Amino acid sequence: MPVAAFAEDLDRDILLTPAGTLHSVQGEWAAHHPEVSTASTRYLTLTTREGDTVTRTIIPGSSNIAGVHTNPALAYDSASKTLFVFWKHTTTGRVSNLMVASMSANGKWTDAKDFGNVSSVWRTNFRIGITRKSFYRDSDNVEHSFPEVNIHATWWEDRGGEEELARYAMLTIEDGTIINTAEYDLSHFLEFAKKPEGQHSDFNHEILRHPAIFESTDHESVDIVFGNTAEKNFNRVTLRPFKPYVESRVRIPLGVKGQSFGAPRFRAEANSQIGAIGGSGNRMVLFFKDDTSVKYLAYLPEANGWSDVRSIPIDATGTADAAVEALRRMVTSE
Repeated sequence: MPVAAFAEDLDRDILLTPAGTLHSVQGEWAAHHPEVSTASTRYLTLTTREGDTVTRTIIPGSSNIAGVHTNPALAYDSASKTLFVFWKHTTTGRVSNLMVASMSANGKWTDAKDFGNVSSVWRTNFRIGITRKSFYRDSDNVEHSFPEVNIHATWWEDRGGEEELARYAMLTIEDGTIINTAEYDLSHFLEFAKKPEGQHSDFNHEILRHPAIFESTDHESVDIVFGNTAEKNFNRVTLRPFKPYVESRVRIPLGVKGQSFGAPRFRAEANSQIGAIGGSGNRMVLFFKDDTSVKYLAYLPEANGWSDVRSIPIDATGTADAAVEALRRMVTSE
């Protein structure tokens, strides 16, 4: 089913491998752990549970590089048994990089590397998704698929002034190693009208700065929903990995389909953790939690656009997780 791009804690992620190993990663303030020798202000720790055995490791690339390391996300390559950790590294002021490091089956870590193409920018709302198939066309233009892991990352980028936009990168994994990285402005994949009718005037631009990514049930593609602050609208594109030449190691994301729709009447603060759930037929829900409820609005094509903002109470009869599960069932049901 499509995944919900939402987390109660942006400094935490969890992943269960097919073999039953549970990995969780979270951020730690160095000031809270004076016994740890680290060059960073905030670093990342990985906890691995295999049966009754629990091991805790400080991710080297987050402790030996000065700065603040946050927003971790986990991915796993089953063929090579390699665990990948992606995160945001903030240096000074409003400058941040996107980092990746991996741990092999024998527990050895690679050096952390920056996979963003532009320096001196501010990146927020980092999300990843995974596909497990890629495609190519033979000499007769017949399309074929083959197994391959690709990591799809999306985030919001502020380059100063009035230039801000949604960005995307695709990283191809082979034998536990990243062999190819392609990065794009997400508007590159738009081949449809950017100025739909019906956007509301009662909204702030923050709602547009939270790109969301949804994995398809067949693991062949991802859907990315992202905003455009200049056009005051949302866009949704479906992307899948494509090999342009049969013998090539190069991979490019191929746009399959897309849609553009107006911004909703929705107020969001700059520090809001806005989540999204995607369903079939461009159905989607945006939501965030406050102290007493989960607030949401739904984009339902059969209802001709966005709903009003609605609330699900958080009290003795239901938790935030239960509310999100109810939203997921609503948007993914036919």
